[in-house]
Amino acid sequence: MGKGFYVSKLIAVIGIVFSIAALATIIALAVVYSQEKTKNFDLNNPTGSTTVSGGTTSTTTSGTTSTTTSGTTSTTTSPTTASTTPASNEPWDNYRLPKHLVPYHYDIHLRPVLEPDSRGIYVFHGKSEAFFTCVNATSLVIIHTNKLNYSSTILRNSIGEGLTVTKVEEVRATNYLVLHAANSLVVGQTYSLYTDFIGELADDLAGFYRNYHNPSYYSAIIATTQMQAPDARKAFPCFDEPALKATFNITLVHNPDYVALSNMNPISATEITIDGVIWTETVYDKTVKMSTYLVAFVVSQFTAIGDPGNSTTTGFVSYQKQYFLFTSNNYIHFSNIIYPLFPADQVAIPDFSAGAMENWGLMIYRESALLYDPEVSSISNKERIAIIIAHELAHQWFGNLVTIRWWNDLWLNEGFASYVEFLGADRAEPTWNIVFVTRDAHICRSPISKHRTCYNQIFTSYLFLAKGIICLISGNCRLLALGLEFDINKTYVKLALQCF
Repeated sequence: MGKGFYVSKLIAVIGIVFSIAALATIIALAVVYSQEKTKNFDLNNPTGSTTVSGGTTSTTTSGTTSTTTSGTTSTTTSPTTASTTPASNEPWDNYRLPKHLVPYHYDIHLRPVLEPDSRGIYVFHGKSEAFFTCVNATSLVIIHTNKLNYSSTILRNSIGEGLTVTKVEEVRATNYLVLHAANSLVVGQTYSLYTDFIGELADDLAGFYRNYHNPSYYSAIIATTQMQAPDARKAFPCFDEPALKATFNITLVHNPDYVALSNMNPISATEITIDGVIWTETVYDKTVKMSTYLVAFVVSQFTAIGDPGNSTTTGFVSYQKQYFLFTSNNYIHFSNIIYPLFPADQVAIPDFSAGAMENWGLMIYRESALLYDPEVSSISNKERIAIIIAHELAHQWFGNLVTIRWWNDLWLNEGFASYVEFLGADRAEPTWNIVFVTRDAHICRSPISKHRTCYNQIFTSYLFLAKGIICLISGNCRLLALGLEFDINKTYVKLALQCF
């Protein structure tokens, strides 16, 4: 009997059925592919025009789009393939501000309404005046804005006279408010832009936003801020780049039952009436020159613990302020520069997008990053809190006093603070024997500062942070814990700090 391979009739039938199904599937896919290929060819090589009634849009393959409202418009596509959309040369299409105007001061007046309106939306009312100097002749005033609704925009000269503006427009893609002045601004002259606006006090954890004392139960509302990096423009119109520093006069109008904090100490609190409702108007001292992303305010019903306006912790549970003061003194000794602001408040917020934020004079933390209760918290919690406080305090000098020009060098800001935080923590708690260990130093071979324009390209990865720390250590920095010395090229660091 000849040798062979035998299968049962059932398996043979199943195999034949699957083979036929597979062949049919292949044929069907081939037909669909052919149809789609023909359809794409027809789209790229049209033989006629399409007419749409009403206001319509005319489009060409070069990417130009025009809209008419006169009735009907025909859409025609040219079969060219080499044509590409030219890059826009308009200054408002660039994510970086033009170098025509330099701000030097802001007057900011905000009134958050911590109750929903008739639409169920929480809003804040604002008035702002941005003062700036013209350094290059231009007829355009371009300033950052995002999700603010304006009722008034007035361009003024140095003596307060209103200037003629032919057009005001908002460019949403790049977050710009653009004013077209009738005449060119004069180089060396100062001007101001006054605006009256309303913004939403959303719960998106960005800009000026709302939070709750207890988010689980939607209890009493908090109005707080997180401006870094591109969200100061959600609170007030501003030249929102880190290098464009200015001073700020801030006024907050709030419910009399609430406490309002800002970067500086309050200098007056007055009772006023708006539409029959009593409010408290709190005016704060003028700030030092600083970046817009460091502007901060908190309106809450928290209770202060410690000395108000000086190393105050606000929240539910206290953390020993002696650590805060001891770490601050270490940084003062290291830099030979006294802390430039009188207040140094720390606030714990239930919902906060970052672990903590180094706002000058008003540091804001996530609750878990600041609050320590010896009855329920672990030793590791205490160590983490100590390091985070040291990190934010380091930024008061390295980041706030000396600031990066643009966000692509954030590695230097965060890298240095993430390095020096261990100095502060080790000096404050020497018995903890905090050790800083780094690995994978080879990552420093790749670029740590790249040209970026969009903010989401910068904050999507924290690899820059590790690179920044390692590059600092592999250069003139050396951190040796366990009783050994901290050796850093202090001459260059102090020189950099004193230049600002």
